[in-house]
Amino acid sequence: MKTRARDNAFSSERVDELLPFEPEWLGQTWQGLMQRLVQLDYRAAVVGPHGSGKSTLLQGLKLRLQEDGVEVVSFFLNEDSRSLSEVDWQRLREAGGKVVFLDGAEQLDWLRRRRFYALASHCRGVVVTQHQASDLPLLIETQTSLKMLQDFVNRLDPTFAQRGICLDTLFQENGGNLREALWSCYDLVAS
Repeated sequence: MKTRARDNAFSSERVDELLPFEPEWLGQTWQGLMQRLVQLDYRAAVVGPHGSGKSTLLQGLKLRLQEDGVEVVSFFLNEDSRSLSEVDWQRLREAGGKVVFLDGAEQLDWLRRRRFYALASHCRGVVVTQHQASDLPLLIETQTSLKMLQDFVNRLDPTFAQRGICLDTLFQENGGNLREALWSCYDLVAS
């Protein structure tokens, strides 16, 4: 019997609710991360592989900065959208006094990256995510583990282990990408 999408424990809504980044996974605290960000004058990079929590960490940082009264302007790039639009470039020009977040900085080619940093130089700060070392100081390096996947799966569906599916295999098949591994769980439950 197939599971309806809305009843699937691994639906995108349930996964998104589960995956706010917890710095404790990496031996950090939110307070420590925020202090480091201040020490770096709000100019930092979050570095890590696909599906390791960079975007969700950025969302957590944004919420905490906004709670402290700091305005944040966010931009998102991925393989389907490799450059900022003209509207985004204009938003960046007008972002003085705000902290700029760029999720997916590795998508910008060399020239656009230089343009981005030049325009962001008048901002209160700039925080980027990317897969490898950045032009900016490292705030935190994200990573995944099989234990994290096991914890997420157990929180979403405590009966999943009874299906006899090897999470180690899913973790390896998805290259350690937790989101992809959880989507694989969705597919297995749906079929």
